[in-house]
Amino acid sequence: MAVKAQDETNFLDLSGGRIISMVMKETQSDWIVLPYKGIIPVACENITGAPETLTRPVLVVNNKGVAYDESSLSIVYDGATAKTRPDKDYYVQTTSGEIILVGSDSGSDAATGTITIKARACLGTTASATGLADESVLYLLGSLYLGSAVLGPVRLIYVPLPEDPGVSLY
Repeated sequence: MAVKAQDETNFLDLSGGRIISMVMKETQSDWIVLPYKGIIPVACENITGAPETLTRPVLVVNNKGVAYDESSLSIVYDGATAKTRPDKDYYVQTTSGEIILVGSDSGSDAATGTITIKARACLGTTASATGLADESVLYLLGSLYLGSAVLGPVRLIYVPLPEDPGVSLY
C-alpha cells in the first residue's frame, strides 16, 4: 500500500491548552497535517503503548539564483512531499531557529513550489539568512510523519503554537 495522508480526530483537553488526537495509521511514514499553524508535540504512542516515531516534513530551499536574506519574502523550494502541508497560513522553522509564517504555498500539492511569506521572525525568533542557503531545510511545524512500523491507532497529545505570529513565545 502506498504512503498517504491520514485524517485525524481531535478534541480539546479541558484541563488546558493541550489537544488529544487520534489517527489510524495504515502505512509506515503516513503523515498528518494538524489544524493549526504549528504545534509542539507533547507525547505520542502507537497501539502497543510504545512511543511513536515522529519527524517533521520538510521543504528544501532551492536557492540557485540570488541569495535569500533576512528580509526575503518568497522562497523557492523542492524536495518536499506533496500534501504534507496546507496551501496557506502555516509555520516553518529554519535550521537557525527562525520561525516564518507562510502566507501561501504554490506547490502544496507537489514536491516543488514557492512559499510567499506573511511574517518573518515569528513568535519571538530572530530573522536570519543563515537557514536559507541552497539545500537548507525548512521544517513544517504543523505536520508530522508517523515513522514506526507499527500500524493501527496512534494517540498524539500536542500544544498548538500561537495563532498570532507577534507573540513572544521564544
